[in-house]
Amino acid sequence: MSSNVSQATNDAATPFITDIHAGPILVGVVVFLGTLYLLKLFRAERRYPPGPRGWPLLGYLPILRSSDKRRLFAELRAEYGDVFSFKLGCRLVVVVNGFDSVKQLFLQQGGSFVDRPQVFTFTHLGQGKGVVNSSGAVWKEHRKFTLNALRNLGIGKASFEDKVQEELRAFCQVLDDTNGADFDPGHALQTAIANIICSIAFGKRFQYDDPIFVRFLEIFEENMGLAGGTALLNFFPFLHSLPGDLFKSRKMLRNVDFVQGYLRQWLDNHQKRFSRDNVSDFIDAYLDEIVKRQEKKKPRTTFCYDQLLKTVGDLLVGGTETTGTTLRWFLIFLVHWPHVQRRMRQEIDSVYPGGAKPSVQDRRRLPYVEAAILECQRFADIAPFSVTHAASEEVEVEGGLLIPKGTIVIPNVHSVHYDPGLWRDPEHFRPERFLDDKGEVVRPEFLIPFFLGKRSCPGEGLARMELFQFLTTLLQRYEILPSVQGTLPSLQGHIGITYTPSPYTVRFVKRQADDTSTTRADNAC
Repeated sequence: MSSNVSQATNDAATPFITDIHAGPILVGVVVFLGTLYLLKLFRAERRYPPGPRGWPLLGYLPILRSSDKRRLFAELRAEYGDVFSFKLGCRLVVVVNGFDSVKQLFLQQGGSFVDRPQVFTFTHLGQGKGVVNSSGAVWKEHRKFTLNALRNLGIGKASFEDKVQEELRAFCQVLDDTNGADFDPGHALQTAIANIICSIAFGKRFQYDDPIFVRFLEIFEENMGLAGGTALLNFFPFLHSLPGDLFKSRKMLRNVDFVQGYLRQWLDNHQKRFSRDNVSDFIDAYLDEIVKRQEKKKPRTTFCYDQLLKTVGDLLVGGTETTGTTLRWFLIFLVHWPHVQRRMRQEIDSVYPGGAKPSVQDRRRLPYVEAAILECQRFADIAPFSVTHAASEEVEVEGGLLIPKGTIVIPNVHSVHYDPGLWRDPEHFRPERFLDDKGEVVRPEFLIPFFLGKRSCPGEGLARMELFQFLTTLLQRYEILPSVQGTLPSLQGHIGITYTPSPYTVRFVKRQADDTSTTRADNAC
């Protein structure tokens, strides 16, 4: 009997003893695995691109205080090299400087850096849709379609010139009405360029004083300016939940809702009159593509109404902001460097005597004009950091450096366009740098205003045409002069998503010419 009692006692004690030992063992296993993970993470982090050490959990805070990140990035590049990194919040950021490194990562290894980061700017404001803000299959399908659709619509070709000329006539009328008085061309330029995009997207243009269209352009410009303030939410997303609207994110979202509300109305009206027998604009082409995919029974297609909405928005915002801003800067440069304006005009007059209508087919006959456009794209620096990328996979780059999947990657285009190793006296505006000894245009591969690789701007052909047509027509018709007070516009701008000039005024004075020349110039506009 005592044996049975003893056995029962032992049986009862066994679970208790097991419980006593299980806790320390479990803790030991967790500590061991955690240590292995931290060691692995530490070894991986030792291979990350070098950079400044920041505060725990907060990261490298000086980046938040910098009003001009071009200068800060130049200092970090000098200390850490062409590819450096820092943490902000819990996110790793890699900045790529210099043409060789930019070319390596975004061209030679470009397939690994085609994604957009999963952060506030792209997921909330951009909604991860369309061409600009999307990644993966959505981006691949929509970029390919957009390039083909724009090509089929004649974008960048001589056949599209009539649409640009139509808008130029309206724009020149606005300038004529100023009678050579001081005038801020910003709104009129943005409207003109936006109307060209609208003719592509909707097959129509808007009047310059249309209240809805005016509000659209105001919102575009407002959101471009506010974007810098919301950048903090990309790294500390919880701040968006704070009461009030300290970072203006809610205001930006309301602006996006306003724009999309009207775009939906326009799309709905367009959809009602859509006919596959008359595909004349981008929306028609997209609706036709949806039907084609339905007929082929492609269940996994990303084409849908909401994607069309965002893609059209991308065309409007991207196509308007970049070209309009480039032209605004160019007018500033023409009054700062009047000898450039004179030489461009002389070349235009020699090719189009009597004021004949300029044509993109004559670009080769206007090498100095073309060189001046290229220099403006370099010097204006309107997209100093292009658009932020993300690593779609873990990537090893030259030197054995490791860039983890999901890393935010910033291409520093400014470091390329202002590199004294690539450009002689880059701080000076010199169109001659793009002409060879024979006076012919030379375009080096390290001029990348539309960026490079798979994420390069799909609207490059249209932008090049618009810049050529606007500048040749304006210089053929007007002398562009400083304000009456003689004050020159500032060469210092503001960095948001793009680098924009401060508001300014210049004068558009109609050139004196004989009756025949004037008539032909009027026909050109």
